[in-house]
Amino acid sequence: NDNLAKYPKNNLVSYNDNVYSYGEGAFIADKIANSLKSFGVEKGENVAFLVERSELYMFSILGILSAGAVYVPLDDSHPDERIRFILQDIDANVIIVNDGTYERIKSLSDAKLLNISDIIGGDVGNLSNLDVNYCDLACILYTSGTTGVPKGVKITRKSVLNVAESYIENYGLNNGDV
Repeated sequence: NDNLAKYPKNNLVSYNDNVYSYGEGAFIADKIANSLKSFGVEKGENVAFLVERSELYMFSILGILSAGAVYVPLDDSHPDERIRFILQDIDANVIIVNDGTYERIKSLSDAKLLNISDIIGGDVGNLSNLDVNYCDLACILYTSGTTGVPKGVKITRKSVLNVAESYIENYGLNNGDV
């Protein structure tokens, strides 16, 4: 596939004994993005996700961003009340889960659930294109808030890019690093 040509063949990402090439990771993220779009997710819409800290976490972020949406990570260690508050605060219509978090979120929200455990693997296809506006939101991160009520902090795609560029500059990271 011509789309794989732009990804280094020898660069692999390994997590929990699962190994993915950058190309495979890109296609998994694209599958998630296309699934989100089929659920009606539009550019700029908030999409929450609750998955265990694994490759699924990064694939969720990349898939949400690839759909043009805004990712809102949820922490499995937080109490149900906090998660429910965040889901209501962002007006989540779709939430990404996996097999390990599906039942918990199902009990907390009536939103559509995308179980990415069903997406991982399968055939590699063609990548979609997304026009990126760096002023668009990338994510909303929730802090504890000074009043004890969680407060969402909005972060643009440009801010995320600035952090990545800082890591590259300060730590000498390049496309050979994992």
